[in-house]
Amino acid sequence: MVALVASNRIDAADMADGVDVDYRHYQKQITAADEFTIEDVTLKWYDIGFEGKPVARGLQLDARRTLTEMSNRWLPEYGAGAGFAFLHDCQSVIFLCAAIWSQNNELWTQVFVRTPAEPVFEPQQRGTGLQPVFCVWEMGVVWHETLAWNRYLASDRSPDDRQTWLADTLTALTPEAL
Repeated sequence: MVALVASNRIDAADMADGVDVDYRHYQKQITAADEFTIEDVTLKWYDIGFEGKPVARGLQLDARRTLTEMSNRWLPEYGAGAGFAFLHDCQSVIFLCAAIWSQNNELWTQVFVRTPAEPVFEPQQRGTGLQPVFCVWEMGVVWHETLAWNRYLASDRSPDDRQTWLADTLTALTPEAL
């Protein structure tokens, strides 16, 4: 049995943070690219790479092909929708995330993974318990898109408002300041 201790104050010196002692945080580059449509789903597109080393165009084309070819495994059954995708080249592993706004205000995602040596992206296997969601660099895209979707939901949602949402993209170093 686990003992639960109620306390109003935690001593930070006794708290574990899960960060390796040798880890040094750094910035990455988020770059907005041309939007992408599959069936009736429109996705804004982002590449996330190392500063000064953009994501390779061939890798982006492979990722877009993957989303198209595997659309029956991740597209919503109800058809039309809007969202975003990001391709995060970490060098040792590459993440591709398709995210769709569903049920008006919920973000639904499918993540695909590959290594540079592998020729194809595979759906990330989800198990029980805690699962990885997004890293801090990917959260820059997710946060920007959350704010953009909130602005869209608060609008009249006219064709002009949809165009404004589509044009509202992010190109920046993340995190903004260290």
